[in-house]
Amino acid sequence: MEELKACDITLLEKRLKNLSAGLENMGNGDIMVNRAMLTACRDYMAELLALRRAAPENKPLTMEELRRMDGEPVFAIPLDKNADWIEHWAILRKDIVTANSISTKGRMYFLYLKDYGKTWLAYARKPEGDETP
Repeated sequence: MEELKACDITLLEKRLKNLSAGLENMGNGDIMVNRAMLTACRDYMAELLALRRAAPENKPLTMEELRRMDGEPVFAIPLDKNADWIEHWAILRKDIVTANSISTKGRMYFLYLKDYGKTWLAYARKPEGDETP
């Protein structure tokens, strides 16, 4: 079975709460079909929330994993907090990340695989909180 992607649980819970509140305020007159459909949607959302698995750990990619991601997006992060470029999404192309790195001084940089692990790291998805080095 394919792994589920990370999702914003807070947003899902908020939508579920709003849908439930709307159903409570809905009358029973001519709108029974709509009420039944919304009830089914609410129940389905609740089931999805219950089934959601935790996202896999988001570790920096190994060089082997990075090389297999040719043409795929990666999230690049400088290891030097004083680097002249900021973290950003990039596309790996053969031996360089054609990440036209966004610079703090308006310059463009390219990230090379020979520097991977020394000056920068890449992730399959944007790191959150304590996932960053």
